[in-house]
Amino acid sequence: MSEELNFDDLTTIVIPVKYQGKSYTLREADEAAACQYEGAKSECLKLANGEFSGVDHKSMAATEPLLVSLCLFDEASNNVPVEVVRSWPSRMVKKLFEKAKEISEIDVQDEETVVKQVELLTKQLNKMRKGNPSKNALSNTTTNSASPAT
Repeated sequence: MSEELNFDDLTTIVIPVKYQGKSYTLREADEAAACQYEGAKSECLKLANGEFSGVDHKSMAATEPLLVSLCLFDEASNNVPVEVVRSWPSRMVKKLFEKAKEISEIDVQDEETVVKQVELLTKQLNKMRKGNPSKNALSNTTTNSASPAT
């Protein structure tokens, strides 16, 4: 049995935004914008010997105003340039970023995604601990001291 996917009535989600007396609209990302954002995030990942070795946090931070820029439009229906978004208050950009992700269903966290992230982080942590056993001993001491007394 095949299920029909019908998108005939799919309406783009649009949220009005006001800032300093100007009107904007935050629209759900189209696929081009989603791909550009995901590509920018991927470029932030550091690989060593074909394995994940870390994140370029400076570059990762730049992906937030990028997504906002790709989803935010002025009254003339032009994208708000990323340079303009970067000049706005951080708390405002963060809210716009979170809302853009939500309405675009980008970076949706489900159980499978979280499990994969935990596995990846556990591998990375174990690799770090193998490289520096003294830190492992320190983290065990810290972990044990944080547990309640019995």
